[in-house]
Amino acid sequence: MCGIAGQLNFNSHRPVVREDLEIMAERLAHRGPDDQGVYLDGNLGLAHLRLSILDLSAAGHQPMSSADRRFWITYNGEVYNYQQLRRDLEAAGYPFRSHTDTEVVVALFQKLGEGCLLRLEGMFAFAIWDKETRTLFLARDPLGIKPLYYYQDSERFLFASEIKAILAAPGVPKDVDFLGLHNFFAHGHSTAPLTIYRRIQKLRPGHWILVRDGRVTVQPYWNPRPGPDRNGASARWEEKASELRQLLTRSVHAHLVSDVPVGVFLSGGLDSSALVALMAQAGARVKTFSVGFKSHSKYNELDKARMVANHFGTDHHELMLDEKDLRDSLEKLVYYYDEPFGDPAAFPTYFVSRLARQTVKVCLSGEGADELFGGYRRYMAERYSGAFRTLPTVLRSKVIPHLVKQLPRSYRLKQLVRTLDISDPVQRQGNWQMVFTDDLRYELFKTQTSDHPNGHDVYDSFRRYRIPDGTDGLNGVLFADVRSWLADCYLEKVDKASMAVGLEARVPFLDRAVVEFALQLPADQKVKLDLRPRGRSLKRLFGYVLRDLLPAPILNNPKHGFAVPLDPWFRATLSRFLGEVLLDDRARRRGYFNMPLIERLWNEHRSGRETRSKQLWLLAMFELWHRAYIDRSLPMPRRVSREDRESFAEADAYLRMD
Repeated sequence: MCGIAGQLNFNSHRPVVREDLEIMAERLAHRGPDDQGVYLDGNLGLAHLRLSILDLSAAGHQPMSSADRRFWITYNGEVYNYQQLRRDLEAAGYPFRSHTDTEVVVALFQKLGEGCLLRLEGMFAFAIWDKETRTLFLARDPLGIKPLYYYQDSERFLFASEIKAILAAPGVPKDVDFLGLHNFFAHGHSTAPLTIYRRIQKLRPGHWILVRDGRVTVQPYWNPRPGPDRNGASARWEEKASELRQLLTRSVHAHLVSDVPVGVFLSGGLDSSALVALMAQAGARVKTFSVGFKSHSKYNELDKARMVANHFGTDHHELMLDEKDLRDSLEKLVYYYDEPFGDPAAFPTYFVSRLARQTVKVCLSGEGADELFGGYRRYMAERYSGAFRTLPTVLRSKVIPHLVKQLPRSYRLKQLVRTLDISDPVQRQGNWQMVFTDDLRYELFKTQTSDHPNGHDVYDSFRRYRIPDGTDGLNGVLFADVRSWLADCYLEKVDKASMAVGLEARVPFLDRAVVEFALQLPADQKVKLDLRPRGRSLKRLFGYVLRDLLPAPILNNPKHGFAVPLDPWFRATLSRFLGEVLLDDRARRRGYFNMPLIERLWNEHRSGRETRSKQLWLLAMFELWHRAYIDRSLPMPRRVSREDRESFAEADAYLRMD
């Protein structure tokens, strides 16, 4: 895995300044500590920071050219079928000079152009410069596992793996985009193509960009559709189970290809445990990495992680965290995420990545299985939403909400009752995860300087992937989550946290063959609509294919999630710190928010009347981000810290001996 950046000036007589490109690259040093390179061709400049995983020799140096030196690539990712693609290209006479997947990508692009993208099985974000036609081509993998951001004005086009590199370029404005601001407080993250910065965008998954003669064209290249909720395939349960088992086995085996040791994040849940089982079945020497919390045992699954590690005899590593670790790491997290980021699991993900990086350079992670196979409780609730709305209006709209409102706290129950009653399927889907509801968000932005933007649809990221007539049902909900929430939140969380410490994270469940298989499964093979289910009611087929691999307590364990004890911390040990951040004079002077509302949310949470930890976390992350990136009042590390760098150097020396 690597960091990439580049600049194309629209004026062909205006050369790219090397120092400007090197400053952009410097901001990405944590993504590629092993090597760096710059390529200049007049008005075009490419930069690359390398994390060596395949072909550790100097032959893997980037930017890299095609054999005839017409095409130049800067590439971030891993293509798992590169060996087969290489054999095909060699048979056609291509003269390879390295054993990297990078050279395979540029050679395949030379042969097929944009048609190469669906031949690549893996994760990637890359840019290719054609010296003859003076065109720049960029692409992001179908699921959005690897990030790619870009900026354009009247004079130039900039791109990078992370926004901080674009912001480092001279003259790039650091203006807040109010549409992106509303998206953040609705969902807890930016939604492609918007970011929190005006004029900086992130390329949607499964899209490419062509920059030619000052024109920027963006097009999709992967357009799957979800299957119907019912397709008559239920009777083929065993056949589908066998096919899924083969696909998962093949994917995990492919994701183990590496010239350095590979580990796995182990939470103790079904998905990460499945990866351990499939790795062990493939004959891998499994190294597992887990984090837990020193108090608040209900947030831990370490007992389950230990059970799995003992069952498979892994080389197991654990780390315990507390609120001091969170407070001490907040500035780092803000720096590495570039935008305010609302998933608190970024905190333990960063620490488990640091733990793993002391032993390995690659880790498998279980993202994607819940969205593909129906693993979240909200999917069961979605299946019952129609039945709920058949209740008398006075009961579901007045009586039940009034009774629930009287309960102290009970955040999930209140969210459930509020969301079940929403008739519009897209708005209902958005509200299952919404942090600041439409009404609360309107109240938050009731200020003179940031009114609610007219006509902005915070549900657009879901709406664009739903079938207009609504016939897609639960499969449509899962599909929209795969195409939007998964990439914008969970995959971004893992990429930024792991790459902050120079660790490559791989996600075998998002192998394209697995994804396309899952999209066509009928809904009842994912989520069982049964008030008294026997066996699994969520991720039914997925759990079934693992029945002979995992211990029964793991198979039957309810979904836990990577939860962080913000609720008790914000009511006790971190309450004062939180108040100092949210109610600081700087925050009051900004004029973004209705400050009496923020005071009310803080007091409601401290008193225990309501659970407001999610809203308070978003507000805190926004304020700290604003200080770091807009005010520039927090220290901004340009490189990996000395402590981490020394630790990783020792680890790399060990890996070379292993």
